[in-house]
Amino acid sequence: MTIPVRTLGVRAVSPLDQFPEIGRRREQLLKDVFPTSCDLEFYAIITQVCVHEHERAEVIEDFDTLFRLSGEPTGRNLDRTRAHLKVTEGSKRIKPAVATELLNSMSPSRHVLIRCWEDPNSYVWQVPGEAFFRARDMLKVLPHPFGEFEVTDEGGAWFMRIVDDDPLIFLQAHSKLGRRLIDLAPSEVLHVQPSIRYRW
Repeated sequence: MTIPVRTLGVRAVSPLDQFPEIGRRREQLLKDVFPTSCDLEFYAIITQVCVHEHERAEVIEDFDTLFRLSGEPTGRNLDRTRAHLKVTEGSKRIKPAVATELLNSMSPSRHVLIRCWEDPNSYVWQVPGEAFFRARDMLKVLPHPFGEFEVTDEGGAWFMRIVDDDPLIFLQAHSKLGRRLIDLAPSEVLHVQPSIRYRW
């Protein structure tokens, strides 16, 4: 699908970006990679996950199944689950109800701003929110679908981080929006603590 993406900038990554290599990101916590704000909560949104176990792969799209496969059906400990399971990413697609709520929170803005890092370049785009959030794979609609992405709306209602090879999307938002997302999609959105690891 072709959507009207406005490229706002492409430049070489410099040391001033202070954007550590992906490998080093695995040791960082959510609170280390998001803007500092006591008013905002953290949430994980699950996309398509391929779980590899006993020489077979199972494709899942919900936290309930993810925790069951990891032996954490009641504890719902995301760090322990990620340490236990071997996974690969599938498509970056979110549930329609979650997409609709994020789009509604953007009003009157209708665009998302996206910054992407993949050495040696960084990219900045303005993308129609409707096309981005309703895509079968959000990253595939971008001119460069690889790397690490910061996504926000023009009004700053929320802040999101996406990594191309991680099936979890992390969201920072006010608790009212977060609770609404969980009410709409309780198996796909999870409230998490800022002290969990950022990368799978």
